[in-house]
Amino acid sequence: MKNNKIKAAIIIDDGPVPFLISDLIDKSLKQDRYEIVALLVQKKINTKKNIISKILNYISRRGLKKFIESFTFAIIKILEKFIVKKYYNLGIVFETRNPDSFTCKKIDVHPRISKSGLIYRFENSDIDMIKNLGVDVLIRGGSGILKGEILDICTFGVLSFHHAENDINRGGPPGFWEVFHKQSSTGFIIQRLSEELDGGEVIFKGSIRTTFLYLLNWARICLKANYFLHLKLTQLNDSSINEKIYPKKPYAYPLYTVPSLSQQLKYLFQTLLIIINKVYRKLFLYKIEWHTAYQFVDSWDNSVLRKSIKIKNPKNRFFADPFVKYYNNRNVIFVEDFNYKKNKAVISAIEVNSDKSYQILGPVLEEDYHLSYPFIFEENNQLFMCPETHQSNDIRIYKCEEFPMKWKLHKILMKNVSAGDSNIFYHDNKWWLMTNLDSSDLGGKLNYHEHDSELHIFYTDNLDSNNWISHPKNPVIFNSNQSRNAGKINSNDGELYRVFQEQGFSIYGKKFGVSKILELDTENYKEEIIFIVEPNFYNQIIGTHHYSFDKNLMALDFQNIRSRLK
Repeated sequence: MKNNKIKAAIIIDDGPVPFLISDLIDKSLKQDRYEIVALLVQKKINTKKNIISKILNYISRRGLKKFIESFTFAIIKILEKFIVKKYYNLGIVFETRNPDSFTCKKIDVHPRISKSGLIYRFENSDIDMIKNLGVDVLIRGGSGILKGEILDICTFGVLSFHHAENDINRGGPPGFWEVFHKQSSTGFIIQRLSEELDGGEVIFKGSIRTTFLYLLNWARICLKANYFLHLKLTQLNDSSINEKIYPKKPYAYPLYTVPSLSQQLKYLFQTLLIIINKVYRKLFLYKIEWHTAYQFVDSWDNSVLRKSIKIKNPKNRFFADPFVKYYNNRNVIFVEDFNYKKNKAVISAIEVNSDKSYQILGPVLEEDYHLSYPFIFEENNQLFMCPETHQSNDIRIYKCEEFPMKWKLHKILMKNVSAGDSNIFYHDNKWWLMTNLDSSDLGGKLNYHEHDSELHIFYTDNLDSNNWISHPKNPVIFNSNQSRNAGKINSNDGELYRVFQEQGFSIYGKKFGVSKILELDTENYKEEIIFIVEPNFYNQIIGTHHYSFDKNLMALDFQNIRSRLK
């Protein structure tokens, strides 16, 4: 690896610097692997100041129809910007800064802009000036589809975001078409630009759950993605950056652009229906409610889910995230026990019997903050529990002192980490921790955490170690349809399995699936999906996101929408 820092320059538009660029510059100042040495400010030649002239110029280039569509879509963005800032605490993504507030050089460049206003080509004088800067990589942070020599003058080319999955969505607006088509996930890529629009070499990709509002969807994917551009810049000197991880395939979809008037009306209508439904539920006290069910079966992969026995939720509470454990001749299900009035959960135990009866034993673990996902594991016949404790900003394990009701804090494995749904197990002479992290460093500032999309792995030789080593491929999976852990399977066939959630369009916990772990070591991770379970096994349920099996006992959860008045 080279000893010198990577030198980067960012291409920006003339005017205030958008948040995503200023955030990247701020991140660069907190590490020593790369530095931003210059901002290349794109100056438009003969820019007309008069608004009427600008409108006429746009119409002459793009046509009256496109102008009207862009105008009405701009109104939608204004309305949604107000909603995102007021109700979702994500207004930071709309903030800007004065270019003069940054200490790096500011250099004017004058690209030649095509008649359509879309293609930007740099003059030879600007190309020579950029070469003289000695930068290793350019970052596209401004307008225009870059073409020509600018793409090839740096060692690492021009890096750019595409806030969409480029295999199915090229063009823009970013974050819109996933909502319009009600796709379950919204992706992003970091690519080295080429002459083909959004068809460059992909060096990183990920996806998060799609939400119901276009600009909210855009804000969430931008906040998530920005960290990974920073991460890739720190790794440019590493040989692993050049590994071909994402193979190309033919692009078989349209080149998306600003939606037509009819598409905008359809989007507004479907969004209005969602909002009305949300308001209706709130006014009439309807709530998404989780339930737990179980059955005794011979094999974890051969159960008939509709035959599962439902556990009745107590009043003003629900049970979810069931983990089953056979211990000392007792079958016990540990659950997240959520209390609507307290707006938090404890971990409770339910004992089940082969005669289809059960007994709610009550709380076994309670803290001042929300607890869920009570993952149970053993070491030398001693039971431990690793519940989700992301509100305490750590990952911790509790030791069982008296089964099943008495547990005591044993060890805080990681501190200052926003993690959800952690699994711990012993394999190949090492302890492994699989957890769902939020890599974004904005979670604490915005009280916004996203645990659906990133699966991270850590390992150590000793369970009580203070040094859990991060897997070099982290996040080993970055996909909201596969990343989040969703239970545990204790199998007798000697194989390793992982249960995962699949998120739906604006729905948390739509389905669950099971993967077989094919490869797990300190260098590689690979799993293969075996099956997906849809929420079809009971009437009027809308989701299922957890599955657990141990010693002939299986438990799962499911959700429906019920009135809290009942």
